[in-house]
Amino acid sequence: MLRSGLLNIMVCLGVFAGLAETAWAAPLVILNEYNAVGATQFLNGGKSDPAFGDAPVAGNGGSWFELLVIGGNPQSLTSTGTTVDMRGWTLSWQSQQWQNMDWQATAGGTNVGNTPQTLSGSLQLSQDPFWQTIRSGTIITFTANNLAQGGKDTDTGFDPAQGKWNVNIWAGESALVVTNGALLNTTGRQWQLTIKDGNGTVVFGPAGDGVGPKLHARPNKVFKLEEVRVETVTNAAQAHYTAGTTSTFGQLNQWGNGSSTEDASVVRAWAQQ
Repeated sequence: MLRSGLLNIMVCLGVFAGLAETAWAAPLVILNEYNAVGATQFLNGGKSDPAFGDAPVAGNGGSWFELLVIGGNPQSLTSTGTTVDMRGWTLSWQSQQWQNMDWQATAGGTNVGNTPQTLSGSLQLSQDPFWQTIRSGTIITFTANNLAQGGKDTDTGFDPAQGKWNVNIWAGESALVVTNGALLNTTGRQWQLTIKDGNGTVVFGPAGDGVGPKLHARPNKVFKLEEVRVETVTNAAQAHYTAGTTSTFGQLNQWGNGSSTEDASVVRAWAQQ
C-alpha cells in the first residue's frame, strides 16, 4: 500500500513537471492581424472577408486591428480559463502616411506630395469591469468605423460553447475605450502597435510592418500573424508576420489559400474541461 501511494505521488509530480515544461513564454496579449486595405481599394485577387459580406468591399471594413489573448501558463488554466485584467491598458499605434496612388491619408493625416508624414494615436482601455476578466483564446477586434460607417458596432458577447470567441470594440465606444491623438487608422506603411498594461509596462510590441527584416504591408492586403501554434510566439521581432489576401476579421488567421490556420487549441483548452 505504501509503495502504491508513493507511486501515485511520483506520477502526480511527473504530471506537474510536465506542465511546467510546457509553460509558454508568450506575452499575455499579442497583435494578430490588421487591415491595410486603402479606403478605395479592395483585397487583392477579388477576395472578401466573410465578416463584411460575400462580395469584395472597398476598404475591407475600414481601419481595424485584432488582438489575440494568450493568457498565462497551463498551470493556471481552469474551467473558466486563464483571465487577463486589461483595465487601463494602452494600445499605441503609429504609421507613415503617403499621398500617392497607393497610399491614402484618412482622418488625422497630413501629406505633402510623396513625403511621408508620421501619424500616431492610441486607444486607452477604460476601467469598465468588462476588461477585468478577458479569457485566454479571446480575439478582440477594434474598429474605427461602426456598422453605419461600413465597419462593426461594439459586440461584447462571448460564447465559446457556441463557437463565438471574438468580441469587437468600436473606437467610439467611450464607456470601454478612449481615443488619444489621431483617429484609429491602420492604412499606410510601417503601421505598428505597442501594447502596454495599466502600469505602462510593454506587454507586446512594437509589432507590425517594418518590425523585423522586411516590409510587407500593401494597400490591397491585410497584415497578419502566420504562426500555427500561437502560444509559441515570444516577441514581435521574431514572430512570423506578413501580408496576405486572406482576411479573417474576428477569427483565427488563415493563409496559403486556406490551407493553413492558426492553432489556438492550447490556449482554449479550458473550454473543453
